[in-house]
Amino acid sequence: MSATLPSLIAVESLEKHYRDGPRALQGVNLTVTRGEVVILLGPNGSGKSTLLRCLNLLERPTAGRVCIDGLDLTTASRTDLRRCRRRIGVVFQRFNLVPGMSAFQNVLFGAMGRHGLLRTTALLASAALRQEAMACLDRVNLADKAAQRADTLSGGQQQRVAIARMLMHAGSGDRPGRRAHCQSRPQGRS
Repeated sequence: MSATLPSLIAVESLEKHYRDGPRALQGVNLTVTRGEVVILLGPNGSGKSTLLRCLNLLERPTAGRVCIDGLDLTTASRTDLRRCRRRIGVVFQRFNLVPGMSAFQNVLFGAMGRHGLLRTTALLASAALRQEAMACLDRVNLADKAAQRADTLSGGQQQRVAIARMLMHAGSGDRPGRRAHCQSRPQGRS
């Protein structure tokens, strides 16, 4: 007999209705346990992006519950919601990079929730934060593009900068005991 693992993500009877528009989600139930890999697959317009946006309350569900690691986000205080969001990394379909800024600066902005805007600007960022940003770029094999403007990168490179920014968002330097998300890649890996 195996023990039941606690849910990392639990979605119960989730619904999202847009005013004067379609019902994007209706009666969605989903449970994801720690370490489980899940693929969300469906045709265009089936509600995949809406569900993902509801998971961190970027979209408020019309009904139902979203619980992350035991915290019901639909009833959580703003402080608890903000604390939970710091632990959730999202790479959007549109990468939302700042076009005229370097790849490095875009990755630094990933730490804005932890350090604020001024402390995440390249000129004012601490050496540790700058090193973490470079490690995140290195992790996605773009350290050599750090100084290049985001709008001059290829689509695939922009996607990897967005992934590096998400890794930076998750961070590690300010939380003892957490495994670093951005570590330099081992030699020999591409």
